[in-house]
Amino acid sequence: VTLFSRRNNTVELTRAGELFREDGHKILQLSNHLKRQMEDIQKLKQGKLCIGITSLFGRFYFPKIYQVFRKLYPGIEILVSEDTSELEALILRGKIEFAILPLPLLSNQLVYEPIVEEETLLAVPPGHPINQHMHTPPMGEFNCVDIGQFQDDDFIMLYPGENPHPLNSGLSGGRFEPHIVFETRNTDTVCGLVSAGMGVGFIPETISRAQSEQCRAVFYRIREMKANRKMVAAYYHAESLSHSALEFIRIAHDIFG
Repeated sequence: VTLFSRRNNTVELTRAGELFREDGHKILQLSNHLKRQMEDIQKLKQGKLCIGITSLFGRFYFPKIYQVFRKLYPGIEILVSEDTSELEALILRGKIEFAILPLPLLSNQLVYEPIVEEETLLAVPPGHPINQHMHTPPMGEFNCVDIGQFQDDDFIMLYPGENPHPLNSGLSGGRFEPHIVFETRNTDTVCGLVSAGMGVGFIPETISRAQSEQCRAVFYRIREMKANRKMVAAYYHAESLSHSALEFIRIAHDIFG
């Protein structure tokens, strides 16, 4: 097959030569892509991955991701920081590659991609008057309430000192200023105080479904109030992420996205 033709002291590609050039370019691209894939596999054989997670994410989501990651990449050691208040700073200082955090982020130097979103429920004491007016919902479901019905109640706030809770944005704009009597980072403490009749509180839906029988709080969805909690993978920039970090985030997307 002739690939070149000579005319007037010049060399030109024949039709076969043009096809060879086009397909050859595609073959080189595929070869480079395959080479990068093989390099990725080689780099994922061993090493360390330093990440940050909140305690709540660590309790309810991390085990599922880690189980899959560990099976695929047994040679990668994952080092986890759970100091929630310092995670963004640890990213900026290069101590961890990324962290899984609730929105909004405090630093505008970080970018993020969503991992999981869940609704926040209102936990109400078992003896609260509103329970008397509610029918029993189907198994696994929750009744709905208006947040304004609780403007005279005491509130037990979760995540003190962390990023703003949905309660803040939901009650802003003149609905009412909640009377906060207690703040804690522990969801079990919230459920315990609510069960004891000390006030109402906010609990992520995943956690509400995992509570033990000792938690006697009644959970409600909140009508006309944006109370979803978004968890994201936050990092400095995508180019800073290692192959193992990208794989961890990919697996998290596959499981919860």
